[in-house]
Amino acid sequence: MVERFRIHGIDDLANPDLCLAYPHRKYPGEAAIPASKIGTILHRFRRLRYMDETIYLRSGMLNVFNGMVGLTFSCDGSHYMPWDEFLERDIGFWVGDDAGSGLAAGLMLTAAQCSSSVFQPPSSPEQGGRVQAVER
Repeated sequence: MVERFRIHGIDDLANPDLCLAYPHRKYPGEAAIPASKIGTILHRFRRLRYMDETIYLRSGMLNVFNGMVGLTFSCDGSHYMPWDEFLERDIGFWVGDDAGSGLAAGLMLTAAQCSSSVFQPPSSPEQGGRVQAVER
């Protein structure tokens, strides 16, 4: 049986010994997400990571075989949705600029709780995925 799922952190992904250890494979034909949409989804993850100083994407998961996107935000629980639904949502939905329902409303309700947090998101993409501790 072909192993189709592995979990790697950023250190693993940046290690040439690991990434060169995997043989090149064609995009799987049984994938539920079209190959042409992978870059768009990953770009959206990045935008969500740096969208706001209080509410930001802590982690994202993409499963190409079942078509699901998983999101964990700084001030909210985890959210799972089909990839196409994820791409239908603009940044305004996540920070509450839209009409104020659904996930956006839930995120906005927890924003006050987040302001007392001792952690802050990275202030720039150059800082990578590191969360900074700050004195309050």
